[in-house]
Amino acid sequence: MKKCLGCGLDAVDPTEPARYDVLRPDADLDDPSSLGPYCAECWPSTHTGASAAD
Repeated sequence: MKKCLGCGLDAVDPTEPARYDVLRPDADLDDPSSLGPYCAECWPSTHTGASAAD
């Protein structure tokens, strides 16, 4: 499993949809690792996750 960018735990399940915070205003678009991945628990707290919930 990959580490979640939010909580730092090995919580990103590769069988679930990919979760990357592409709407994060301070993201470094030249460094994709600054966008994620995020686990299901941390995803709603991201800019993209919050936007998708609206």
